[in-house]
Amino acid sequence: MKKPSLNEYFRLGAYLRIIKSYIPGAYVMCDQVLGKDMAYKFERINGFINEICNFAEKMMFDDYPETNGGGFNKVFYGDIKSRPLNDIDFEIHKIAKRIMDLDGGNDHE
Repeated sequence: MKKPSLNEYFRLGAYLRIIKSYIPGAYVMCDQVLGKDMAYKFERINGFINEICNFAEKMMFDDYPETNGGGFNKVFYGDIKSRPLNDIDFEIHKIAKRIMDLDGGNDHE
């Protein structure tokens, strides 16, 4: 596998944040419609997504040591519904918005 570009890490972060933004609402709806046993699966999904975020952050810091600090910890974590906290967070918000605005979420360049 080739080394991902920083932009690819940013896009991955945007996709992961989008997914994480919808999990709470899906959990509530699933609980109301299908019951707690099925809704609990969203907690597991969220745990898997967090594992991916942790791994992706470690890989990004390994691939781009200069990103370790300086706001780059906002690439994979945070909420796309709240106000961006720094320049990196703002960039991820822009990418996420572009992904959500495109038909089917396909942002392949």
